[in-house]
Formats: sequence, structure tokens, C-alpha cells
Amino acid sequence: MEFYTILLQTYGTDELGAVFEKIANDLDHYLQNIIGNQSVIQSNCHVGSLHNLLETLLIARKSRDAMTAVSLVQKVRRMIGCHLQV
Repeated sequence: MEFYTILLQTYGTDELGAVFEKIANDLDHYLQNIIGNQSVIQSNCHVGSLHNLLETLLIARKSRDAMTAVSLVQKVRRMIGCHLQV
């Protein structure tokens, strides 16, 4: 069982928690596939950004405060902006 999956199972199962859990599980699975691909360097900035996003998502799920939600939205916006520029 992966670390993030264990972390997710320790919090409540309300509707918002379920959404966070699904997104985090999907993102974790995607990251594991990327890291498993031999042609992708783990230090790739996109991989690091995705890990950072996953950590922020897990924190947002746990804390449920406005500042954490704002931080999560800002990270997503930055990642989308970077992706559009590539």
C-alpha cells in the first residue's frame, strides 16, 4: 500500500473528503506510473510539481481551512499556466 493511500484512510469520509481522496489517489497512481517509466527522470520539475500538488491536496483535505484551499488553487493555476506555456 502506498504512503499517500495510508494517509488518506486516516481522515473522515464526508463528500469533500471523498473528492479529495479520489483526486489524490488518481494523482498518486499517475505519479507512480511516471516514476516507473525509465525515460522520465525523477528530478524532472513536473514530477516535483506534481508531488508538491499532492502534498498540498493532502494538507487541504486534513485542515479544511481557507488559506490551505487558496494555496491549493494557486498551485493548480501555476501548473496550468506552466503547462500552457510549454
